[in-house]
Amino acid sequence: MFKECISFIKKYPKKININCQTNSSNFGFNLISKYESGNIIAVDEVEFRLSVQDKTESIPDLIIKNKTIFKKYNVFIITSGDKGCYIVSKNKFYYVPTVFKNTFDTTGCGDVFYSAFVFFYSLKTFTLPEIGLLSHIAAGMHANIEGNKNLINKDKLFQIIQTIIK
Repeated sequence: MFKECISFIKKYPKKININCQTNSSNFGFNLISKYESGNIIAVDEVEFRLSVQDKTESIPDLIIKNKTIFKKYNVFIITSGDKGCYIVSKNKFYYVPTVFKNTFDTTGCGDVFYSAFVFFYSLKTFTLPEIGLLSHIAAGMHANIEGNKNLINKDKLFQIIQTIIK
């Protein structure tokens, strides 16, 4: 069935948003190489390093060395957990640090980051670095509640943003 899904995705490359996050059941098998193109792709640092076959070079250097990969997507995101993320688009890249340094449970944070990013991107209101920051805030909120029990809503998100801005 997965091959059928990939075939469907290939029919609409610039409308598809892809999330490639490592977890214990797919480690090494969720590589970006199986996708030809897309609108937004988010990949964690481990999967990105596997895809470019380099586990030691800095992420900025790997971005510069692998420019052809990024041209396939409108937005390419490399998440690095508590170290932040890199957002690549139109031959530019941005580093966005995380907001929350102390977290309780990071399970699902990559998925929350990705979902928030796609949502804020669809609004066409914010710059890419701003969207990265908002997405980090949503993921950080999620990481501070045990076991994926945290429901992120607009009011909670705006309260945190106002606290950070002050």
